[in-house]
Amino acid sequence: MIDRPIASEANFLFGQTLPYNKRYNDVLLYSRQSPNGKYTIAWGKHSYYVFDTFSKRLLTKGNRYIELYTAYIADNGYFLLEDWLAYTELSGQVTIKFIDGNIIYKKKFPLNIFESTLSELGNFATVWLAGGNGKYANNIFVIDLRHVVSTSNFFPGIYANSINFFDTQENILSIQYSNGNSYRFSISGAFIDEQLYVRDSEKLLVGLKAYQAAKKHFSLASSTNIKDYDHILTLITNSLSSKISDNAKANVYRLLGDIQLRCGNKSIAINANKPAISFNPKIGLKQMLKNLIKN
Repeated sequence: MIDRPIASEANFLFGQTLPYNKRYNDVLLYSRQSPNGKYTIAWGKHSYYVFDTFSKRLLTKGNRYIELYTAYIADNGYFLLEDWLAYTELSGQVTIKFIDGNIIYKKKFPLNIFESTLSELGNFATVWLAGGNGKYANNIFVIDLRHVVSTSNFFPGIYANSINFFDTQENILSIQYSNGNSYRFSISGAFIDEQLYVRDSEKLLVGLKAYQAAKKHFSLASSTNIKDYDHILTLITNSLSSKISDNAKANVYRLLGDIQLRCGNKSIAINANKPAISFNPKIGLKQMLKNLIKN
């Protein structure tokens, strides 16, 4: 089952007041409905109220918060409160409750919260943490709310843009990164698409860095099918797109020749070895080139 983060914007209430204990009014600033429209949560800087949307019946309320920044409520009645704690220190706190007022999850983070959200079905919550020092910085904190005792794991968030979805059957989540691509993680924290992410990142390399990446991949490869070397060939092209020394160019062409020779493309290997020798006559390919031409 696919469960997505709640994406609806909060409604601005323009400082609407709400009677509280018939003695004074709470000032409410925002409200947000659950995706199915069943519940509504309204909040100000220090208080929140959860209503049944259709009957307007008050389900639960709370106050004594330092500075409530945002709130979400899911279809199952779970709701998330993000408290900035801005008056005392640069830190934030996330509290997740049920409509009966019981706390499902609560955690204080020792740095600012960049963004938090709750999934539509109430299975997961995420906390995006700002930069800084320590293990919490530049990470996404994913909270699994499907169990009696909620669990949580860190995910790298420094180049992430958004959570695409949670797959509750496969126990994976998909995160979109700043390169426009999405990558899968297991809920336990393992990076399923790490190899794909590395390759996508390497496509931006040029010059010596691209050559070094290509050489590393070639040392780990054993295939004799040229199609399996598409990524390495892209890196070789990228390495020649930037200004590098003649000796470096010789090494690049030699690597190209080694790939083609491994895949049985002798004529292409010859055409790669020739410029390698022209850029560096001492590269050690003359005898091999003679043997290739002779055969």
